[in-house]
Amino acid sequence: MTKTLLSLSILLMLAACGQKKSSLPLTRPADLMLNYHLDGGMNDYTVDIKILRDSCYYYKRNEGKVMEKRIKLSSNDLDTLYISLKSNDFDKIEYTTQKDIIYDRGGISMTVSWSDKKITVSNAQNSSIKDNWYEKWKAVSEGVDEMISRKVK
Repeated sequence: MTKTLLSLSILLMLAACGQKKSSLPLTRPADLMLNYHLDGGMNDYTVDIKILRDSCYYYKRNEGKVMEKRIKLSSNDLDTLYISLKSNDFDKIEYTTQKDIIYDRGGISMTVSWSDKKITVSNAQNSSIKDNWYEKWKAVSEGVDEMISRKVK
């Protein structure tokens, strides 16, 4: 029994050591900034969202029609966003990049920054999220889109 517990403890410790430590702070940094860019590829469709601590800028272009808005996000909104980034391991999401540029593939890229740190994850043009990270990527990207879309209406 003791030998089994010791073996189990060693396995758990080795598994924990193999995990990449989060580079995201435990709590939301006051200077957190998030840039979200959706590129429609060959379609005339673009969404840009820039979230700062005291404001949010929203830009959408759809077949020549442009919509621009400034939105106020509450501390609760920012905390919800940050919890999504942390719980979905945004800083650990892996993606591959092909050498050749794919001009007609749209997609979403996001950059999160604070202090002197910057994390960019891309699922657009010549970059693709690795399959085992896709659900976490989707949770973060759709979460940002849904939160801002509710406020834009």
